[in-house]
Amino acid sequence: MKVPQGRTHAGEMAMDSVAVQQIDQAYDEAFPPPPKTTGREAALTLAVDQIGVTESPAGSNICKYTDWYGMVGPWCAMFVTWCYDGPQGPGSASFDRAAARYAYVPYTVADARQGRYGLSVTTSPKPGDLVCFDWQWNGEYDHIGFFERWLDGQSFMAVEGNTSYSNNSNGGEVMRRERDRHSQGTMFVRVAE
Repeated sequence: MKVPQGRTHAGEMAMDSVAVQQIDQAYDEAFPPPPKTTGREAALTLAVDQIGVTESPAGSNICKYTDWYGMVGPWCAMFVTWCYDGPQGPGSASFDRAAARYAYVPYTVADARQGRYGLSVTTSPKPGDLVCFDWQWNGEYDHIGFFERWLDGQSFMAVEGNTSYSNNSNGGEVMRRERDRHSQGTMFVRVAE
């Protein structure tokens, strides 16, 4: 038997638009849609937006990233942390300014090797993963930035803080750099989502 619109059989309950809306809202809260971009992609986008930012005065290591972190010093790792955990960053359990992670590249490398705080070493970087550089091939990683994209199987683009063409690790500017994975010790680090 077909029930005329607006009428119900005995024991059935009609739902009005408010009830339907509340059920839909509860479902969306319980089962949110996947994010349109990953945290890695959001951090990389923020890093790209910072290209051209410099320290002031030159050679001082004073910039908005060191101000935010609360210490002055070589700031490539503070820049990465700011892009993930700063006021506009997507947030990440891996990066925690309050816990003093990460202002020093060797700590990032050590934690990635040990799988701590959601960091891990990867050989297949995705945009927004981190890339750590050991310029002297001595096991001490000196610099960090964001992997952006491969140019070929060996060369890639990175977005890095505190670099320049005259000083790879303490150059005072946020720049997009072309790097060759075999020109120095290179480690790619995945940040857990």
